[in-house]
Amino acid sequence: MATHTQSARTSHAEFMRAANDELTQFERREREFRRIDRDERAKRL
Repeated sequence: MATHTQSARTSHAEFMRAANDELTQFERREREFRRIDRDERAKRL
C-alpha cells in the first residue's frame, strides 16, 4: 500500500509539473501574440 501511495504521489507531481510547463508555454505564446498585435495596431495609427 505504501508503494502505491508513493507511486501516486510521484505521478501527481509529474502531472502537476507537466501541467505547469504547458501553462507556462501557453502564457509565453500569449504574451508574444499580444505584443505583436499591439505593435501592428500601433503601426496602423
